[in-house]
Amino acid sequence: MASVGRKLMGGCVSHRGWWNREVELVRSSGSPTLVELRSTSRTSMFHAFGVTRNAECEERSPLGAETSGKKWYRFLLEPAHTHVVVQRVASSGDAGGFGRWQLRILPLEEARHLSGTVRGESGDVVRCPEGVRAIHYSFDQRSASNEIVIIHMSPNGKKVTDLTTYGLVRGTLRIPGPGYLHIGAAGTWELSV
Repeated sequence: MASVGRKLMGGCVSHRGWWNREVELVRSSGSPTLVELRSTSRTSMFHAFGVTRNAECEERSPLGAETSGKKWYRFLLEPAHTHVVVQRVASSGDAGGFGRWQLRILPLEEARHLSGTVRGESGDVVRCPEGVRAIHYSFDQRSASNEIVIIHMSPNGKKVTDLTTYGLVRGTLRIPGPGYLHIGAAGTWELSV
């Protein structure tokens, strides 16, 4: 069942739902989509990922975001994605309940700008300016025991550089030019140029 979105000020489209839902992406083609997701409950968790669907096939991307508590998690979807799917994470013995979520599709201009040092927690998206060719990163120890992801996506939505690691909490990532960094980690992080 698809979710019906509400258009908000500034070009943001908001969707609300419970349990598993699919949201159609209505946007201009040729650029990535900036998405925010959160649970409206402290105890419910959700996964979100992009889906590319056309007459010939349907393909689901790897996990875009995973919520925990009421914090907003930002992530990027590639231009080919036509939908975003939100799925509740539940154990086999889960009694159910009303796990509710909120999803917002934001203008790309809402991504934080990387200038000097940027700090964050968990999932976020940072915009890289022209001329930056190396990003220095540092993650806290809580992130070290979980997957750490940094994906560089060019302004046209092509994934250019992908760093996925366990345990590497500090280093330098070379990038080919301007674009967006999708950061995924369990804890706090810091990026600098």
